[in-house]
Amino acid sequence: MMLEVLSLIKDVPDFKIKPISKYNIPQQKQYQYFPSFKQLLIHLFKKGNNETDCNHPILVILKPDEHQKQQNIHQTGFRSQQQKKTLESLRFRDKKILLNYFFSHHNLLITDHVEKVSHIEKKINTILHTVHHRISRIGTWTGTITRLVRRSQRKEEEEEEEEEGEDYYYYYYDDDNSDELDDYNKEQYNTRVPTMITILNKTVSRPSGSVQKLIGLKNLLISEIDFIDLLSNTCQKRIPYLTSIVKDWSFPAHELSNDELIYCVYIMFTTALKEIQQPHWGTKKKKRKTDLKFHIPTKNELLALIFHVRDSYHSDNPFHNFRHAVDVLQACFYFCIKLGHFKEKQEEQQEQEAQQEQEEQQENKEENSSLMENPPLLNPIQCFALLVAALGHDVSHPGTTNAFLIDNKAPISLIYNERSVLESYHASIFINKILVIFWPSLLETKISGDSKLSIRDIITVSIIATDMSNHFEYLEDLKQLTEECNNNGFNKNGFNQEFSQYQDSKIKLICASLIKSADISNVTRPLEISSQWAVVLQREFDEIKKLEKMLEKREKRECHFQNEIGDDDEDDSDDEASALDFFKQKEIIYEAVPRELDKILLNNPMIPQGQLFFIGTFAENLFNSISQLYPNLSFACEIMNENKKYWEQNK
Repeated sequence: MMLEVLSLIKDVPDFKIKPISKYNIPQQKQYQYFPSFKQLLIHLFKKGNNETDCNHPILVILKPDEHQKQQNIHQTGFRSQQQKKTLESLRFRDKKILLNYFFSHHNLLITDHVEKVSHIEKKINTILHTVHHRISRIGTWTGTITRLVRRSQRKEEEEEEEEEGEDYYYYYYDDDNSDELDDYNKEQYNTRVPTMITILNKTVSRPSGSVQKLIGLKNLLISEIDFIDLLSNTCQKRIPYLTSIVKDWSFPAHELSNDELIYCVYIMFTTALKEIQQPHWGTKKKKRKTDLKFHIPTKNELLALIFHVRDSYHSDNPFHNFRHAVDVLQACFYFCIKLGHFKEKQEEQQEQEAQQEQEEQQENKEENSSLMENPPLLNPIQCFALLVAALGHDVSHPGTTNAFLIDNKAPISLIYNERSVLESYHASIFINKILVIFWPSLLETKISGDSKLSIRDIITVSIIATDMSNHFEYLEDLKQLTEECNNNGFNKNGFNQEFSQYQDSKIKLICASLIKSADISNVTRPLEISSQWAVVLQREFDEIKKLEKMLEKREKRECHFQNEIGDDDEDDSDDEASALDFFKQKEIIYEAVPRELDKILLNNPMIPQGQLFFIGTFAENLFNSISQLYPNLSFACEIMNENKKYWEQNK
C-alpha cells in the first residue's frame, strides 16, 4: 500500500494513509522533489518501462500561478507578453491538462495547494481503496464493481464527516475544457481513476478548441523532450539486434522490455514510411497521387506517439498489453515482407526497379493471370494503415472479454449495443484520443488516388475485424475473394480495372484478413514462443474468473438486500464486507513467463486442450484460407500444424 508524491515544492505535508483492511499490508510513502516541470514529466514517461500498472495514487504538487509568474519575472528580469512559451512557463491549468492527457493511467491527484491536508488525504485514500488490487482495478475500469466499492466508501466518508463536523464531496472530475471552476475541490484537485466510460465520454465530447489546445501542448512537449533519451541504455545498445528480429517470425516479444518494444515499433514504422516516400509504387503512365496534407513525422514526433500508445495500454494485463500490440504489429509487418511490400535490403529494391517496370508492362497486356503469380496487393499507404491499426487495435483494453462486459451489463457494452464492444472502443480511443492529437493529417489521407477511403477508414475496419464473434463471416468473404482472384485478372499493383468499383471493399477485406491473422498468430509462432503466449492468456482468463466470482457475491448480496429489506442492516453489511474483503488481499504478482515447455505444462496442464480447441475452431480455417489467397503465407500453417502435433501428444 503506497502513496507517491511528486512535487515542485520542497516543503510538503506528511500525508497519512488509512489502512485498507485487517491484512498487515506495509504502508509506504515516497516523496520526490523536482526542480522543474520538465524533469517531473520525464520521470513519469520513464515509468512506462516498469511494465506494471500503477496500483496507488500519485499526488502531483505544482507551483501556484502567482509563484510561477514571479519566478519567470525573476529569471527574465522583466514582464513580457511576447515571452516564448515553455513547459516551465505554463499556467497551472495547462500543466494539469497536459498531465491528465498523458498520464491519467497513473491515478493522478493534481494540486497547487497543500493547505487542505484533510481533503487531499480523503482523496488519496479513496483512490487507494479502488486501485490497490488488480481485480479491483479491472472492475473499476469496466464499471462492473463501481456501485459496490462506492457504497463502502460512502459509508466510511459519512462516518468521518460526522466525526469531523464538515461536509465532504467526492468527485470523479476530469474536465480540461472549463476555464472557470466554481467548486474549490473541482478547481484544486483532479481526482479520478479513469474508467472506460469516462475516457470515452471525455474523448468524444472534447470541443475543437480543446483539441487544438492539446495539440499545442503536445508540440511544446516534443520541442523540449528528446524521447530517444528516455529509452534505457540497454535498449539503445541493442538496436542492431532489434532491427534484425522485427524481420524474423521467431519474434521473442516476451524477452523484450517495453523500451525495446517501443524501438521495434519505431523501426517498423520508419521502414513503412520510407516505402511511402519511394516513387516505385506508381507506374510511369499513372503517377501515384498522395495527399499533400500527409505529414511525415520527425523521429521525435514518431517516438512521442509510440510512447503515448504504450502508456494507453494497461501494463498489468497478462495478455492484452503493449507487448501483444507490438507482436500483432510485427506479425503484420512480417506478412508484408513475405508479400514483397518491404524488402530486407534497400539495395535490392533499386536493382529490381528496372526489371519490375518491364514485368508490369508485360503483365498489363495479359487478360488473366494466375493466383500464385499475381495475388492482389496493398499499396504502401494501405500497408502503413494496416500497421498503424495493428499497433492500436487493443488500446486501453481492460483485460476482459466482450462476453464478460455484456453478461455483466458493463456501461461500455450498453453504449455499443453489445456488438463488437471492445473493438469499437479501441478504435474510437485510438483515433479520437490519440491520432487526432498526434497525427491528424494521417487520418484524412486517401489510401489511393481513386479511392473514397481514408486511412481512418482502414484503421477502423481493421480494428473492428479483430472481434472473433464475426470470425466465420470474414471467412466466407475471404473465400469469395479467393474465388474471384482465381477467375479474374489482377496485376501486382492491385485489382483489375474491370473490378475497380469494388476495389475499396476488397482492400478493406484484405486488411481485415491480415490483421485477424496477426491477432491470433501466437498459435503459429515457433512452439516455445507460442507456449509463452498461451501462459499469459490463461492468466488473463483466470483473472476474469476471479472478477466473475466477486460479481456473483455482489449479486447475491443485492438480492438478499431486496428480499430482506425489513431485516437488520448488520447481515447486509457483513455480506458486503465479505465481498469487499476479496479486494483487500495482497496484489497479484506473476513470475516471469517461463521458456521451458516442461515447466509450462507442469504449471498449466490445461494449455494443450485450450490450444487444440482454438487451433481447430478458429486458426486452422483462417490461415488455410489466407494461404490460398497468399501462398507466401503458408509458412504459418506449417508451423501451426507442428505445434498442433505437439499439443496432441501432451494433452
